[in-house]
Amino acid sequence: MLRIVPGARTVFDEVIASHPDRYGAWSEGSVDDLLEFLLQVFTRPVLLPLLRTGAPDDEPAVRACFAYVESLATDPNPYVGSSVHFGILEQFLEDQDVLLRAWNRSLPATRTKLVAMFEEYPATLRALRAAGAAGAADGAEREQAGPTASALVRDLIRKCFPEQREAILALEQDEREYADSVNQPVAEVGAYTLISAVFVGEVLKPLLETVPLDEELANRCAHFLERLSELGSHSPFIKELTSIRVTDHLLGHPENWEKLRPHAGELLRREVRERQVHYSGPFPV
Repeated sequence: MLRIVPGARTVFDEVIASHPDRYGAWSEGSVDDLLEFLLQVFTRPVLLPLLRTGAPDDEPAVRACFAYVESLATDPNPYVGSSVHFGILEQFLEDQDVLLRAWNRSLPATRTKLVAMFEEYPATLRALRAAGAAGAADGAEREQAGPTASALVRDLIRKCFPEQREAILALEQDEREYADSVNQPVAEVGAYTLISAVFVGEVLKPLLETVPLDEELANRCAHFLERLSELGSHSPFIKELTSIRVTDHLLGHPENWEKLRPHAGELLRREVRERQVHYSGPFPV
């Protein structure tokens, strides 16, 4: 049964009333898009305002919110994990003060997921440690252990799809121009952006729209996704972004999976088997 954190009931009712056709099922405890639910009803209207105002740790609403986040963070369902990552944890990155307050109030499972998220944001981790966040040094080994998630994904795309080099360079140029405009150090292009803009936008979607299917490119996509899944076995961040950006794109439109399935490797097939329960099918496996 769908749980509503105390303090979100009014927002919950208002969202349903605003679009009853789209959200009416929520009142019956049925949510078909947990990410949207968290953003609409919990993170943006309830949790972030508490963090922005610096509400005391012992305020009942603060305790209730982070207990709710912890209950989601301990859920073994990978779909829930992805939704928590993008619908709650990444939202803390809007401001260092918000992130520091969220870190200090987070419970063990939530904090573990935050440390994993910092794999993608090493500069943020350094700033958090410099601000005195207790326990943030737990992420130091992860930060120093090797390339960031962005670098791993970028290098894999370049290797599997050398024709996309210019698309990657264009994104990197955008980051340099933005950094110059705000007088800040240049940040890496994020792994999520690379997967969304380059792999899905420039490779996978055009492939699946092509008739007949380009078999050679389909095989390269399948190889890329197997390698990406291997990286995800060591990186919760990469695993979650793969699920929510790639696998969900395939399963949200069953005909996409039908086209790619003959080329898919075992790791992608396993991922589909785990996540297909969240979609209407049937799905050939």
